[in-house]
Amino acid sequence: MRKKPFKIKLTILIYVLCFISIGLYSIIQFRYTEQVFLNKFEQEKFMVEEQVLLAVKDADVNYSMLELQFDEQIRNALYDMHFRYMRDGSLKLPGHAIVPGVNYYVIDENNSVIMTTDPIDKGLSFQGIPEFVAFLDSVRKNGIYLSDRLSFSVRDNRVMRYSYLPSGDGRYIFEAGLNMKIMTEKYEGIGFESIEKKIRKNHEFVESVTVYDRDGNSYIYDPSGGLIKMDSKKLSILHRALDEETSIDQSEKRDGYHRYYRYIPYKIENAIGTNQQNIIEVIYNDKHLLKELNELERYTFSISLVWLVMSALLSIFLARSVSRPIEIITKAVHQVSAGNYFVETDLKTGDELEYLSKSFDQMVRTIHELREEDYAREAELERALAENRRLYYETVKMLANAIEAKDQYTGGHCDRVKDYAVLIGVELGLQEGELQNLIYGSLLHDIGKIGIPEDILRKEGKLSDFEMNLVRQHPEIGFRILHSTQFLMECRRMVYEHHERFDGLGYPQGLKGLDIDLYARIIAVADSYDAMTTIRPHRKIPLTKEEAIGELIRNSGTQFDPNIVGAFIDAFATKGAAG
Repeated sequence: MRKKPFKIKLTILIYVLCFISIGLYSIIQFRYTEQVFLNKFEQEKFMVEEQVLLAVKDADVNYSMLELQFDEQIRNALYDMHFRYMRDGSLKLPGHAIVPGVNYYVIDENNSVIMTTDPIDKGLSFQGIPEFVAFLDSVRKNGIYLSDRLSFSVRDNRVMRYSYLPSGDGRYIFEAGLNMKIMTEKYEGIGFESIEKKIRKNHEFVESVTVYDRDGNSYIYDPSGGLIKMDSKKLSILHRALDEETSIDQSEKRDGYHRYYRYIPYKIENAIGTNQQNIIEVIYNDKHLLKELNELERYTFSISLVWLVMSALLSIFLARSVSRPIEIITKAVHQVSAGNYFVETDLKTGDELEYLSKSFDQMVRTIHELREEDYAREAELERALAENRRLYYETVKMLANAIEAKDQYTGGHCDRVKDYAVLIGVELGLQEGELQNLIYGSLLHDIGKIGIPEDILRKEGKLSDFEMNLVRQHPEIGFRILHSTQFLMECRRMVYEHHERFDGLGYPQGLKGLDIDLYARIIAVADSYDAMTTIRPHRKIPLTKEEAIGELIRNSGTQFDPNIVGAFIDAFATKGAAG
């Protein structure tokens, strides 16, 4: 029997190996890609939830901004009604629509509407709604103007925003209702009804996104003008998600694909009525996923078939003598692994192996060159980082100068506060990066004063209550200014909390003790010391260093953190740098 040449045997062996390899590879690749698609689907579901929450939050904020746009006019109208009643006992509604889409009401002691600009609501009684009656009683008891967020009208479930002002004698409540449907139609794309469109634009597997209140009423109108309501069968799931304050998932299989339901609790910002608890229902399916998997299956089969045909052809060529060039390359690889970067293969086979040889030799030379360039790159990187730090500091300094330009009495104040704060930080053992954040925060601690009128900042003598309230807004103004500046994110709490007191009597949040940011506690001491030892509009003669330190000690534990005061005094005594 004639023996087959080695070349034929090698060709058959290579083809069989290729056949097995391609088969295994196709199966593994299909399963892997299938899992990738499934993971991608799960990730997109997670992303959808995040994007839905962001979209609902944006819509909520848009509603809030829209409400605030008309709040002052509505408030003035209610106060006019109240003034006329308290002056001469007359009940009179505004004679014209001050704000489009607003109706006004007078509610008596029996919780009935006795006067209104909406004739349909006249005579409407709330006695059958205990929750709302209790709310009206609380309005009378509090005796102040009150605005709710989005809620539904009792009569026809319109999405409204109500404002209330009780009369001084408690007999009547003057009410205004802003119809949010009219507002959102005027400012298209800002309300809850636009969320689904935005989400489905980027995620075609999402079927719907709807926000419901606890009773299953949505904030979206159907084509007929009525509010969309949740299926009564789903209300138990809605209530469970709200009671447990957690998201709940449901699913069902229909028409060969799965439909998924996710119920996410959401609280409307600053809501005070029954509209506090809401549910976001997101419905999506895996129809698109199944389509992708079917296409993947067909694609994998086609590619595998093509590779099998190519393997038969390639096996004939690959059966040639390739062992020697491979051995040369393998030996070179071992030498490079051992640290010899001067090896060369220099094959002359006239095929891919020669290209591989040249590429390998070039790669070795490149690796050698890169190793030589490492130290130079590191030095360049250090220079770039130093330049970035310099630019950051100059930016912060420029902002600090903008603050001081508004007030002739505070020239150099930010720089001095920075110096005192760093003095304290060093005494407390802060690291270099922490000190750098402290420097930025110290320079910018009063950046919110950019939003305070100059005549108030420069006023000599005691400020009025109104003026003092304006000045006390500067920490919050500064917080908002820095909100979108990434490299100053660490400074926001310093700016926001540097007027908090250790005993909890400060502003704007009334934080107490160690709940106040450490950097803000440091800046509070440095800021107060500089304020006491420099000329101010309300004090022409500054305190001496000793008097100022005495004030710090006297207020230690009440206005100031005792540890920070102690560190400042120690640093002052050691270095004599304060002042």
